[in-house]
Amino acid sequence: GFTVEMVREVNAQWGAWSAPIHRRMLALAIVVGFLGLLRFSDLRVVCVSGILWLKEGVVIILPARKNAQSRPSLVFVADTRAQDGAVARLRMMVTRITGKIPPKEGFLQDPRYLFRSIEAESGHTQWHRQKRRLGSGLYMLSDSQYGVYLRGFKAAARVCCGFGPEAVKEIGTQSLRSGGDTWLHAQGLTAEERRDVGQWATPLAERGYLRRTLTERLAFMRPTGLWGGRTPATA
Repeated sequence: GFTVEMVREVNAQWGAWSAPIHRRMLALAIVVGFLGLLRFSDLRVVCVSGILWLKEGVVIILPARKNAQSRPSLVFVADTRAQDGAVARLRMMVTRITGKIPPKEGFLQDPRYLFRSIEAESGHTQWHRQKRRLGSGLYMLSDSQYGVYLRGFKAAARVCCGFGPEAVKEIGTQSLRSGGDTWLHAQGLTAEERRDVGQWATPLAERGYLRRTLTERLAFMRPTGLWGGRTPATA
C-alpha cells in the first residue's frame, strides 16, 4: 500500500502547481484518501459545497459511507500551514476547477463534485504520458472512472516512487485506506481513534458547540498532517 513517504513524493511531484491538471487531481485524491482513510466510493461523493473551511483546516462532509449509509460522516484534514500541505493543495484545486476562492471560514457554494472524471485526449501507449483533461464535475464519478483512477494511482507509484512492474501490482484504491491507517498508528492513535477518523456523524447541536468540537478535532489531527519535508509553521 501507500506509505507516508510515497504520498509525500506524489504530492511534491504531481501535486505541484506546474503539473498537468489531471496529475494534480490524482495527487489530491491520494493525499485526501490517505489522510481520511477513504475508499474510492468515498472520494467520488465529495462535493465542493460539502467542504467546511476553517482556519484550523477543513472538514469534508460525506453524505454516506460504506459503514454509515444512513447518516453523514465527517473527514478532518488539519492545516499544517505548509504551502504544499494538503489543505493548501485542496484550496488551489478548488479555485482552479471552480474559478472561485474558498472562504477563510464557511462553505463555498458550488454544487459540483470535487473529484472529476479524467478523460484522455491522446492515445499514447503509456498511461502517464497521455494528455488528459478533467470532466465538468456535474456528475459523480462513474464506475468506469474507478479503473482510470486506479491506473493513475499505479502510474504515480511508478513515476514518483520508482515502483517496478511487479511492485505496482500491489497498489490498489484500498492502499490509501490501509496505508493511512498504518501512518496514524505510527503517530500514536489508538485503534478506537483510527476507527473514528472520517466516520464521525454530524452532531445535532447548536452552532457554537459544533464549531468548537470541529476545531478541537482538527487540532488533535494536526500532528498527522502531511507536508513536503518542510517544518510546518507554528500556529
